[in-house]
Amino acid sequence: MNVSEHTFHVLKGLFPESFSVELVVLAIWKKAVVICGSWLTSTESELPGGSLADESTPVQGGKVLVPNSEDKIDFSSPISVRMWAEQGFVVALDRSENLSCHIQDMDAAAEMPDAMEIIYQKALSVGTDGAVEEYMENRESAAALYSKAMLLLSFIVGEAMSLQLKPPFILDHVNKKRIQSYINKLQSRQSNFMISRPTHS
Repeated sequence: MNVSEHTFHVLKGLFPESFSVELVVLAIWKKAVVICGSWLTSTESELPGGSLADESTPVQGGKVLVPNSEDKIDFSSPISVRMWAEQGFVVALDRSENLSCHIQDMDAAAEMPDAMEIIYQKALSVGTDGAVEEYMENRESAAALYSKAMLLLSFIVGEAMSLQLKPPFILDHVNKKRIQSYINKLQSRQSNFMISRPTHS
């Protein structure tokens, strides 16, 4: 979800790279749909003789009839969240299919770009941009960039390894520790300048 927002737009024209990242995004939405389905099922089982399924809006023609903006989603409602996840999955699937058309002529022996490496490098780049903004005393911009970098890095050391990817993503202890140290440093920098008072000449 957020991984797509923070990486996809910078890969325009780089179709293999975009396709690799989009497959990760697709796996994220797929997992979200499964989780939401389990939540809905558990909620229905708690209702005496009732079912929430009939209240949901079906997927029709590749579209889910729910608002596109996350701020319009009721995240306390399993039906609302499931439809939001289904819509996200459909959108990611559509993007993946569109991107696949651009790589059909690739050499079959060529290796696809490493999506996690792309996300990792993007996180480092965003973090560096945050440091520049901090140096320029643009605190709000720096805070936003640091948050984005931490989000991407946290995804790599956390949720990424639980996704159904081919091949599976594996992060060894050394690299996980190294990335976690980057996250800690970003958190420290963000906290330090956010709590400090701006100086006035």
